[in-house]
Amino acid sequence: WPRRWFPPEPGGNRKPDSPEYTGDFHDGFGNKITVHAVSNPNPTGKEPTALHDRAPGYGIARFNKKTREITSEVWPRWVNPRAGETEQYPGWPITVSQFDNFAAGCPWKLPELIVEGPSDCIVSATHEDGETAFSVRMNGDRFVPSVTGPGTYMILVTDQQSGTVKALSGIQASKATAEPIRMTF
Repeated sequence: WPRRWFPPEPGGNRKPDSPEYTGDFHDGFGNKITVHAVSNPNPTGKEPTALHDRAPGYGIARFNKKTREITSEVWPRWVNPRAGETEQYPGWPITVSQFDNFAAGCPWKLPELIVEGPSDCIVSATHEDGETAFSVRMNGDRFVPSVTGPGTYMILVTDQQSGTVKALSGIQASKATAEPIRMTF
């Protein structure tokens, strides 16, 4: 079913030269949202217009495990990227970091973890109030965790190969650089 995004007011904090329907908004339920790009219906000059003017197409999500970036592409129905055609809908593609989903730009950090032995361990942090701050796979043997605020955290580091779990409790979040924590499995 066709969808469109034509808000009555321009979005806040838009990127330079971005359409007015992008930026920061509140949805119908009052939730804060940021719109980076939209494939709104518009005249294309392609026949049949009842189909092509509704912004039909498909999306491709590309995950770069090394950089932890996710690229969302939105292609018009009539474009074939394999044939060398490169024109996506306006505003696309959008690339975000995996870490944009939590604590993005937050100044609160836990000490750097340096794992001796296995690599690519799973790191989970839980705030002293019991709320999980994050769970993420390390990329290698070093990781600096960001958290959304001050407090004391418990960190679990899991070696996926052996299933061994190491726990660290009483870890303080700080805005200053702390001594790294070395863990040996």
